[in-house]
Amino acid sequence: MSLQIIFVLVFIFSSCDGKPELPPAIIRCTPTSDACFKSQLQTFLNVLQTNPKSLKVKDIQPMKVKSWTVAPGPKHIKYNQTYKNFRLYNHAFNKVESLKKKIAGNVMTFNVTVSNPEVIGVAEFNNATFLNVTLSSKGQVTYVHEGYKASFNVTGEIVNREKDKYIKLVDLSLQFSASKIVFNIKTNNATHDVVTNNLLNKNWKLAFDDVKAGYEKIYAQAYRDIVEGILAAFPYDSIFLD
Repeated sequence: MSLQIIFVLVFIFSSCDGKPELPPAIIRCTPTSDACFKSQLQTFLNVLQTNPKSLKVKDIQPMKVKSWTVAPGPKHIKYNQTYKNFRLYNHAFNKVESLKKKIAGNVMTFNVTVSNPEVIGVAEFNNATFLNVTLSSKGQVTYVHEGYKASFNVTGEIVNREKDKYIKLVDLSLQFSASKIVFNIKTNNATHDVVTNNLLNKNWKLAFDDVKAGYEKIYAQAYRDIVEGILAAFPYDSIFLD
């Protein structure tokens, strides 16, 4: 074996420690730099759009929540909304508007705001009633969430795992707003669907304000699943510079 080949092999084995590496487009930031991490987070989203598997994410379009029950609202939606196969589209296209971060010991807290012209939700449902009108016993709802703006509160803890440090997601919650919600309910009764959708779309803000908190929890769960997967796959020092 030539000396040149030996040098190449030594370089390869000394530079590869078996740790997963983030895509080259994602730069590491110092933990104290909010501006850098805001840019880094936007790059994470850009990579999720084009190559989610490079971040150990199976799929982002859509994000999925297997099942969820939204509790009744205080005014107009007075029933449990039971959904399954909830799919959320276009969230990787969010624009990061602001980011603030605090570090206290091993605990990191983030407040992040994002915007998006349009995100979409699709789900199967059972037993829908609105304004005392029975909409359907069973069907599928698609809604377009226009003018999506969200504020996230995220808490992570730096933990040791084997020989490396990782960020463990402790909590993720969000509050969102909308400029408009457009509903499209489909059942086996097309005539009924026309009446139902007219009722919902005429009164979308009543429905939105009544059960917004429940839908925020669905969104948060979908985001949480994605974030947990990324943080579990990549060590702290692949994201931040010490």
